[in-house]
Amino acid sequence: MATTIGERFGRTKIAGKKSLEGTVAFFVAAVLSGMMLNLVSIQLPLGIMLFGALVATWVELLPLPMNDNLMIPLVSGGVMELMIRMAVSV
Repeated sequence: MATTIGERFGRTKIAGKKSLEGTVAFFVAAVLSGMMLNLVSIQLPLGIMLFGALVATWVELLPLPMNDNLMIPLVSGGVMELMIRMAVSV
């Protein structure tokens, strides 16, 4: 989503070739994906889902040498898992 919207409508550059418009589109898509997962199977608390979308957006902005399609779900999923485990243990 970030690439599709960013290449077509991106005007405000914020990180190298990354645009604000693409980044916002990515965040919105991540939140909507989380909401759809909540409807069909996985029940995540809203705060954890929103924070996971924020982490995913941040990872997407980083100039990582690895493919971000691998890193985004690993990092954001790992962070959400840690948050869930920490909330259960408290």
